[in-house]
Amino acid sequence: VSYFFYYTDDSTWTSNVITSNEIANTAYTIPGTLTGGKWYWWKVKATDGYLTRFSSQTWRFAVSLPPIVPVPIVPSNGSLLHETDFLVWLTTTDPDEGDYISHYHLQVDDDPAFGSPEIDLNGITADGKASSISMQISDLPGYTNLINKNYYWRVSATDGFGVESDFSDGTNYFLYQLEINFKVLLEGPFNGADMDNTLLSEGLLPHFQPYNTPPWNYQSNDYVANFPGNDIVDWVLLELRSTTGDASTATPDKTIFRKAMLLLTDGSLTGTDGTSVFELPVSFDDNTFVIIYHRNHLEVMTTNPIEPVDGTYNIDFTVSDSFVYGGLTGYKNLGNGKYGMASGDSDANGIIDITDKDAGWVQKAGTTGYLPEDFNMDGQVDNPDKNDKLVENIGKYSQIPD
Repeated sequence: VSYFFYYTDDSTWTSNVITSNEIANTAYTIPGTLTGGKWYWWKVKATDGYLTRFSSQTWRFAVSLPPIVPVPIVPSNGSLLHETDFLVWLTTTDPDEGDYISHYHLQVDDDPAFGSPEIDLNGITADGKASSISMQISDLPGYTNLINKNYYWRVSATDGFGVESDFSDGTNYFLYQLEINFKVLLEGPFNGADMDNTLLSEGLLPHFQPYNTPPWNYQSNDYVANFPGNDIVDWVLLELRSTTGDASTATPDKTIFRKAMLLLTDGSLTGTDGTSVFELPVSFDDNTFVIIYHRNHLEVMTTNPIEPVDGTYNIDFTVSDSFVYGGLTGYKNLGNGKYGMASGDSDANGIIDITDKDAGWVQKAGTTGYLPEDFNMDGQVDNPDKNDKLVENIGKYSQIPD
């Protein structure tokens, strides 16, 4: 048995029918180049030298080159994006005459190899006259799975024949930003309900952050020209540590971010503009723990890595010691269902002991100002600082891994 292969670009088979030479096997390669962007129909005739018969069905195939790879244009690499921002790419074309772009395919992944995209949206269409396509992040299915992290994104195009282009190279990335809402209380100015703002009201609160000296050595000129409101208690230093292990492995070499913040009377941490909800321009690639330092209170760290809830990282240290690594060993039950950072560490060495009295409080007793020996933060170094704060906390020490 031998065969003849027939094909045409005319579905009615009334014109442009081309027939192959006699073929001895059941495979055939069409010689020459077919025109792109067209459908072709084909069938086969078999013969044994006496009888002939055509195949009972006619099949078709398309000749189509893939579309030109789309080009991402917004955002620029490393940009900080929120759910209201957009991913934008240029519309593209197909090299085949008469062919067109049917739709686009968008992927977003924290893995540059795109092994398991957090967002995988196919079927995005555009107006035929549009020069670009914009997709708002909040409109993308799966966007609520995004966390504070670097994400890579890429896009491909599919033509009218269903042929998909390569993806763009996947090197485009952005840092997604979720809101941060942290609260902590200081024992010193705590009044049973919230915290007093005496340092601010007495004009003692510095306009420059105070953590540029040992042991913090935070060398940043964070500055407030005019304090935003009258509910500011003091400066605190926020630190993030990221590790593949648990809290015990969150040592100083795992630090990924530090920022001086303002502390409000209700315990909220804010940026220097006084906004209680803020963002952190850093990628949470592993288990990320939050540390809060104060100049004369014991620092605290979260027991567990922070996780977002409904698009916000919420950490409230004030409601329980269970949120604090090491518990009450380095933390304080303030009463009335409130917990806070323990006061009395005048030398900021992470230990409250007799040295904080003899080398600290004793040397400054009777003085006024913005002083580490002013444990209740009323602007005066006097007996209430020693008796009500320092003495009660002797023996407490920081639980932060070092």
